[in-house]
Amino acid sequence: HDDTVIGGNLENLEFACNYLISLTVVTVTTVGVDPLAAQYAEFIYNGNTLHKKVVIENPLSWQKN
Repeated sequence: HDDTVIGGNLENLEFACNYLISLTVVTVTTVGVDPLAAQYAEFIYNGNTLHKKVVIENPLSWQKN
């Protein structure tokens, strides 16, 4: 990866870390927001692509869009 976008609350241990290559999210790790990583896996399994702009705007709720 060449970039990382972290969203959420680090102090409360509720955050997601999005790893990117260029402007595309290639993997997600989470702490305290567990379903998000599984939702990302399903999202890409279904042929979708998650982009940096989306996770910057909605780091923990992109899947609701």
